[in-house]
Amino acid sequence: MFWESSMFTRAAFCLLAFTTMAQADIGLPNAQPLGSASFRWLGVTFYDATLYTQQNRQFSWQNPMALELRYRKGVSGQKLAGSAGIEIRRLEGKPADYSQFMSKLERCFRDVRKGDRYVAVSPSVNRIQMSLNGKRTCTVDHPDVRQRFLGIWLSPNSRMPSLSRRLRGE
Repeated sequence: MFWESSMFTRAAFCLLAFTTMAQADIGLPNAQPLGSASFRWLGVTFYDATLYTQQNRQFSWQNPMALELRYRKGVSGQKLAGSAGIEIRRLEGKPADYSQFMSKLERCFRDVRKGDRYVAVSPSVNRIQMSLNGKRTCTVDHPDVRQRFLGIWLSPNSRMPSLSRRLRGE
C-alpha cells in the first residue's frame, strides 16, 4: 500500500513539475493550452500550432496569450516575414503605419528548420515578444500588435478559418 501511494505521489509530482516547466517555457505566467491545430497545404504539414491563455481563460483579444508554432518543414526567415506581411495586408489593407509596423516585425524572423519552435507571447495588446527555440528574437511595441500580428492565425477572417477556430478553442 505504501509503495503504491509513494509511486502515485512521485508520478503526480513529476507531472506537476513537467507541466510547470512547459508553462514556464512558453513565457506566459499560468499558461494553459486553449486549442491546437496543424497547418497543412496540399497534404503537407508545415507546422503544429498551440494557443495558450492564462488560467484557462477563453479567447479574447483583451487577454494575454501565447502562440506556439512547431515547424515540421524548414523555411527562410525572409519567407516567413514576407508571408506575414502579405497576410497582414490581406486582413487590414494598408494602414498609414504599415511600413513602420512591418519594419519592426521583420527583425523578428529567422530561418527555421524541422523541429524548430517559435513562440509569440503577447502580455499586452501593444506588445509581442518572439522567441525561437527559447531565445528571444525581438520585442515589438506597437499599437494593437497583438491583434494585427496574431490575427494571421486567430482572426475569423484568416486564410484558414477552421485552424483559427480550433486554436481559439471553438
